[in-house]
Amino acid sequence: MNSRLFPLIAAALLFACLPAATGHSKPLKPLQESGGGTITYTVTPNDLITEIWTVKADGSGRRRVRTLIGGTVDGGPWLPAERWIAFEHSSPLWWTPDIKSRSADTTAGHPMLGNEILLLDTLTGTLARSGLSDWFDPLYVTLSPKGTLMAFNGAYYPNGRLGDYWKRGEGGIWVYDPKKGKATKLLSGWIKTAPSWSPDGESIAISTTGGYTNDHHLVIVSIGTGRVRDLGINGAGACFSPNGRKIAYCGDFKKEGSWYAGVPVSGSIFSLDLSSGSKPVRLSPESQGATRPQWSPDGSRILYVASGKVVCVAQADGSGSRAVSRSDDDVAKASWDPAGKNLFVTTTGANDGKMHTLVAASDGSGVPAALDLSGQPGALSSEQTRQTDAASRAIKTAIFDYAMGQVHWYEGDLKAMRECCARSASIFGSLVPDDPLSGIGVDDAMRYRNIIKQASARDDAVLLKDACAERLDWLGWVIAQTAAAHRRFPPDLPTALKWAVEQRCGVDWLQGGDNAHIALLGGCPGDGTHGAAQYVYTGPADGSEPKVGDVIVKCPLHPQEGLVWGNDEHQTVHAALMQDGKRGATCETPPDRGVSYRFENVGDKPLTVVHNLIGDTYEIKGTAKVSPGGKTYENETVSLRNLDTLPDAKP
Repeated sequence: MNSRLFPLIAAALLFACLPAATGHSKPLKPLQESGGGTITYTVTPNDLITEIWTVKADGSGRRRVRTLIGGTVDGGPWLPAERWIAFEHSSPLWWTPDIKSRSADTTAGHPMLGNEILLLDTLTGTLARSGLSDWFDPLYVTLSPKGTLMAFNGAYYPNGRLGDYWKRGEGGIWVYDPKKGKATKLLSGWIKTAPSWSPDGESIAISTTGGYTNDHHLVIVSIGTGRVRDLGINGAGACFSPNGRKIAYCGDFKKEGSWYAGVPVSGSIFSLDLSSGSKPVRLSPESQGATRPQWSPDGSRILYVASGKVVCVAQADGSGSRAVSRSDDDVAKASWDPAGKNLFVTTTGANDGKMHTLVAASDGSGVPAALDLSGQPGALSSEQTRQTDAASRAIKTAIFDYAMGQVHWYEGDLKAMRECCARSASIFGSLVPDDPLSGIGVDDAMRYRNIIKQASARDDAVLLKDACAERLDWLGWVIAQTAAAHRRFPPDLPTALKWAVEQRCGVDWLQGGDNAHIALLGGCPGDGTHGAAQYVYTGPADGSEPKVGDVIVKCPLHPQEGLVWGNDEHQTVHAALMQDGKRGATCETPPDRGVSYRFENVGDKPLTVVHNLIGDTYEIKGTAKVSPGGKTYENETVSLRNLDTLPDAKP
C-alpha cells in the first residue's frame, strides 16, 4: 500500500591511544575540577510522552524542563557549550484500535501530526516552535550562536509533500528566522554535510558538493549578503575557532565508501588561518579516519573523533595530538565543557543500542566517569509523578478515541467519527488544567485539540472523498497481494475481495474487524449527496497483469479517485532475485515441486533476474546459466516449468 498522511489530519496541516575503559570495577580516579555546563537529555517513560531534563556536569541540579506529547527524532543528549538546541519533534503514533481494551496500538503506524522543529533554551527552559513549514525537509539543523536563526540543508517541496513529491523537490542550504517565519536560500544542490556557524553569527562554513563523495569544495557564505568565499581546498565538516579567525576541517580523504554526516571518514584534521593566507596545518596523523573537529573554548586545542570510536585532542598549532577516550562502541557525540577542562563523550552501545555518556579529562588523566542521564527516582515529587502518570493515561484514551474516529471515517460514518474526535479533542484540552504538574505545556496540548477539531469539522463531501481515496489505496495493495499469491490477476473485484478474505490480508482498521473492512474496499462511502456506490472494475479479465499507469478501478462518484496500477503494485508481483550481479554471482528460485533453480552470471555484463509471479516466468537481463539443466539464456523471459522446450536455448 502506498504510504500517505491520513487525510483527516493531513488536510489541516500546512505548514596513539589510551587503553580502553574497563567499566568501573576499580575506584574512579578524580577528574579535573568540573568546568561547569549543563547537559540536556531526554527520558521516555512510555511511547506517549518524552521528558526533557537538564543536569549539571557534576550531577547536581537535575530537573525536568518540559514534558512533550510524543517524542524526538534526535533524543540527545545535548552536551555542554550548547545553550540553544534545535530538535525534531514527532507526535504519537496510532494504529489498530481495540474496542475491548479501549486502546490503540501506539508503537507503530501513523503520526497524529506532522513532525516539527522545536527550539529550546537550556538555560531558561523556554521551548518554542520554529514554525518552519512542513514543505521543508531539513537534514541537519544548526542554530546560530544566539539561537535566533536556523541554518539547515535538505530539501524544499514547492507543492508540498504530496504524491511523488520527492521528484519535484529542490536541494540547498537555507537560513530561517523563526520570528519572521522567513527562509532564505543561500546555496543550491543536494548538499549532505551540516552547516557550521561563525561565532558572530554572520556566516556559515559548508561544503558545496552534492551527494556522498570524497570531492568537497569548502566555502564560507555570508548570511547577510549571500557572498560566497571559496577557500580553494578540498574539505568538509568545518568549524570556526572561538575568535572566528581560523577554521578546523576534515580533508586529505584517502578512500570512498563510508561517511559521517556526509563527511568521508578516511581523512585528517587540518586548521586554516582565514586572514593570513598561510597553508593549512595538519593536526592529526594520516589514515586515522578523523572527523568532527571542535575547538576548545580558548582556541588552543581541537578535539576530534578517530575511526568513529576514539576521541582525541590535538594542539591547534599542529605540535601533536593524543587520545583521551576510546571505546568499543561508536562515538555519537563529543563536546568540551565551557572551561575546556573536560570532555563529554556519548557512545552508542553495540549490544543494547543505548546512549552512554562519559566525562573525561581533556589532558587524558584519570579514568572517564559515567554520567547518569536518567530521571532518577526522587527527582520528581510524588505529586508530579502522579500527575504525569495520569496525563499519560489520558493521552492513551485520547489516541484511542482519535483512532476510532479514523475507523468510522473509513467506514463513512461521519457522525460517529465526529463524536470520537470531539472526545479526543476534549481530553487534550483538559490535560494541563487537570494535571498542571505533568510538565506538559498548554500550547502543546491545545495544538492537538485544535487540529483534531479543525480537521473533523471539514465538509462531509471532502471527508467522504478522502475516505474514498483511502479505500482505493488499500484496494490497490490488496489486489497486488492476492495477485502475487494466486499467480494471476483477479478477473473482477468480488474475486479479489474473496481472495483477500481467504488470504487473511491484514487491513487492520479495527482489531478483529478485517473481513468487514475488506468488504468495504469494494465501493465508495458516498459523496455527501449520494449514498454508497460500488466501484467499477476496468482491469484485465484474463488473469494477466495490467500495464503500469492503467486505471483498473473507477469510482462513479469521484472519477478523479480511480485506482491506478502503479510501480509499488507492479513490484509486488515482480520479485527481483538478483539485481546487477557481477560475473559468477548466483541466485536461486523458491522451491517449486521440490526443485530450486539456480541462476549464474556467465556473461561479462551485470545480470538481473526478476520473477514475474503472474504467469510464473523469469525475466533475464544479461547472460545466465540455469541449473539443473545447465542451459544458458540471454536477455530472455523463460518459464522454468518446462526447461527442455524453452526457445532459443544456448547449449
